[in-house]
Amino acid sequence: MQLLRRNARKEFSSLTLKCTLEALLRPAFIKSVRRYKAHAVAPPQPRALSGKSGHQVPKQDVRMNSLPSTSSIQSNVSAESTSMSIPPVIDIAPLICPDQHTQEHRDQVISQICQACETWGFFHVTSHGIPQQLQLDLQTQMRAFFLAADPEIRESVRRTASNSRGYADDELTKQLKDSKQIFDVGEAPRFQNLPEDHPKNHVQDGYNQWPNREHLPEFKSTVSSYFEACTHLCDILLGAVVESLGPGAREVMTNAFEEHTSFLRLNYYPVVQKSAEGTTDKLGISRHTDSGAITVIMQDGTAALEVYSGSKQDACDGTWVPVDPVSGALTINTGDMLMVWSNGRFKAPEHRVRAMTKVQRYSAPYFYNPSYDAIVAPLTSWDQHQSPRYRPIVWGDFRRQRFAGDYSNLGKEIQIEDFLI
Repeated sequence: MQLLRRNARKEFSSLTLKCTLEALLRPAFIKSVRRYKAHAVAPPQPRALSGKSGHQVPKQDVRMNSLPSTSSIQSNVSAESTSMSIPPVIDIAPLICPDQHTQEHRDQVISQICQACETWGFFHVTSHGIPQQLQLDLQTQMRAFFLAADPEIRESVRRTASNSRGYADDELTKQLKDSKQIFDVGEAPRFQNLPEDHPKNHVQDGYNQWPNREHLPEFKSTVSSYFEACTHLCDILLGAVVESLGPGAREVMTNAFEEHTSFLRLNYYPVVQKSAEGTTDKLGISRHTDSGAITVIMQDGTAALEVYSGSKQDACDGTWVPVDPVSGALTINTGDMLMVWSNGRFKAPEHRVRAMTKVQRYSAPYFYNPSYDAIVAPLTSWDQHQSPRYRPIVWGDFRRQRFAGDYSNLGKEIQIEDFLI
């Protein structure tokens, strides 16, 4: 494995793998939303496209090689978008349903997304194609799980130091205990005919654990459907930014995400007690950046998420700005790996969640992560005047160390700054 990684680093800048539809167009999305179809924003009628596997893929999928050139993306950045005091709201219908919109409309949306990644690292998307009923069903299942009277429903799927998937109520962020409970789930197991905890289905992050179906009969199917819907959306969002990272970015990203290691987290923030002075010094989640590429967040309508407008709070160059929920929208933020790929052009924003002192809160972030063996290094061909700012990172190693710091207090967590050249 070490030899493979060393060879991958040497060959990283000259990757010439063919960009195929199979890596970007995931037909599982069709099946995952079928029972929610009546509630979705009406998509265009699907047509069959043939990849090597012969699967049917939906017409609304975006192919990376159909996106505009770097020059057209960068020329469409408006002065208005650079002066926003809060993260923008972007209607991505031209990306979800490309055949119903002109290339100019698609270019404009891609420009807005790239600008948001450069300035805030946060934005909201509407017309995203994930059915509202699926989101409501997921929230129903979250409440059923976290508020179940029998604690054994949660304890039976508690995560461990060797299995990051499952339930936890003791996660740390920057060595501080969060005021939240979580449930993490990853990609479906490779060997569907074997139990999820079978050794052949173990991956670096562990294996999926599910509460007993007798207690929560719809939990697994609903969570799995939402997971696949988020994967599909992230494929499209990644495709929207990849062309701005230079001519070789498409091949690199296709290879990096062909066996993605994404996971979905269900968050529950219970009400915390205030002090005698009527205040609390606790946070739902302490300030941090997300380690992967893209995060899709479903918020339940309760405001608590905040983003730092500067580089990081330690630099004292900004303020904390609310990222309040937007009706009908999902919240997107970029992570450490996309910042490295863009050589610092795209921002991995520091953000936090305020503790809940009056009402409970639920959210569901989906973390879009590359394959464990992916080598993440700056793609600098989009700007010939820049030299690489980061050393290459093996995603699996970075992820392993970040989880170790979340699970127990190991001192300073690994940060992307540790890889600056």
